[in-house]
Amino acid sequence: MLGRRILPKPKPRGVARLAQGFAAVHQGPLPKARARTKGLKAVRVVRGADELGVLELPVLPTHSVEEVGEVLAAQMAEQIGIEDQMFKLHFVDGEGDSVLVSTHTEIDDLLNCASITARLEPAVEQ
Repeated sequence: MLGRRILPKPKPRGVARLAQGFAAVHQGPLPKARARTKGLKAVRVVRGADELGVLELPVLPTHSVEEVGEVLAAQMAEQIGIEDQMFKLHFVDGEGDSVLVSTHTEIDDLLNCASITARLEPAVEQ
């Protein structure tokens, strides 16, 4: 009796079962999972009617709108030389309307928009 299996062979579970079913249908192994790519969005930085530059902003579906604003502020400081300047983000939606980004804006709206603009607030004299 040694070496003989009395119980039936267990069925594969989870990924192993999925791979077994995929291989049976497609005659090959499961494709490897790919990492999510960053969505690079061009952000125009304007003050009044003057365009100060265009920045490439990495936007991931896991980011929040606040994180996007922080990354944009850091890029403006190092690439354009604008520090501690208040700005508002606007994006153009699918209908062509310019929409102000708020805390209620979904990150998917920024990923799927036509363009993003950062409008610098006028400097307040003290």
